[in-house]
Amino acid sequence: MGLIPVIDGAVRHFSAGGLFNGLVLLIDDETRTYWDHITGKALYGPRIGLQMQAFALEIVTVKKALKRWPTLQIAISKPPLKGRIFAWLTGNRYQSGGWYPPGFEKTQGKADERLGAHVSGLGIMVGKTRRFYPFDSLPDRLEDTVEGRLVVIVNDKEAGVPVARWKDTNELPLQALMRWYGFSFTYPGCEIWRPPATANK
Repeated sequence: MGLIPVIDGAVRHFSAGGLFNGLVLLIDDETRTYWDHITGKALYGPRIGLQMQAFALEIVTVKKALKRWPTLQIAISKPPLKGRIFAWLTGNRYQSGGWYPPGFEKTQGKADERLGAHVSGLGIMVGKTRRFYPFDSLPDRLEDTVEGRLVVIVNDKEAGVPVARWKDTNELPLQALMRWYGFSFTYPGCEIWRPPATANK
């Protein structure tokens, strides 16, 4: 999922401004407003209440991208050594699950304990539907009904992540790959997809 950085008809410039509920808050250079990086909504500052437009974004590997766009140029940034070491130390432990980087938990409210905080999944956000599909219970291919339409979720082996597409158009619905704590804090009371055999448990 991506956000269009246009506010009041002008392009704004964003960077990481802090943490809220264990998720990065964006801050724009021009008005110093803080924005939710998932919903695009302004949470604090001069533009509070405004919202950036979100759009569906497909995650692809470099290999897949080069296959689709052979002349694609790839830019790789190199953070300072201290930043790379910190990212390696914290990232490996965070990705393995069960551990938050320093400062994360202090920014969080009461957790939704229906799933473990670090469970990874695909979230779909369409109309009034906010539904989380845990990776560990997803089959290789799933058809589900979202807002009266069939959506097909396929585990993209090349990209290493599942992707959802509308069955009738093959277009992407608004979706995000997230951990449960992030999705449930962003969308309190959201739905959880369960395999049919366990749906009533």
